[in-house]
Amino acid sequence: MSDNRQDLLDRLDQSLDHFCRTVEGLTSAQWNFKATRDKWSIFEVTEHLATVEDRAHRMLQQISTGPTLSPSDREGAAKRDAEMLALVADRSRKQQAAETVTPMGRYATPADAITAVEEGRHRIHDLVKTGERNLREVGSVHRRLGLLDGYEWVLF
Repeated sequence: MSDNRQDLLDRLDQSLDHFCRTVEGLTSAQWNFKATRDKWSIFEVTEHLATVEDRAHRMLQQISTGPTLSPSDREGAAKRDAEMLALVADRSRKQQAAETVTPMGRYATPADAITAVEEGRHRIHDLVKTGERNLREVGSVHRRLGLLDGYEWVLF
C-alpha cells in the first residue's frame, strides 16, 4: 500500500491554512475568553496545538528510524484512516489532554503561539515530504488509540 504522501502534505497544508484563517484578526478578549473556568481559551488551544505539533514531529522522527511493522499490523489501514479522521473531526466527545500537552503559559503572546504552530507544522511537512520510509511501514503505540502507523500519526 502506498503511503500517499501527497495526500498527507495536502491535509497538513489545508489544516494549517484553516487554522490561520480562523484565528486571524481575533481581539485580545476573543483570544482569552473562556466559556467556563474549566474550558480552554483560544490562546490555550493554540498553545496545545503548538505542543502537539512539536511532540508529533519528534514521534515521527523516532518511528521513521524504527522497526518495520508486521504485515498483520498494517492490515485494515484504510478503515483505520477513516476512523481516525472521524475521531479527529468529532468534537462532541471531549477528551482529557495528557498533562504533557496541557496549556501551561508557554507563550507570551498569541502571535508567539501561532508561530510555534506554524513552525511545528512545517517541520512535520518537511519530514513527511523528505522521509525515506513508507509511513505505512512504521508505527508506534498511542496511549489511548493503540498502534498507529506513521500515516495515522500524521492524520491524528
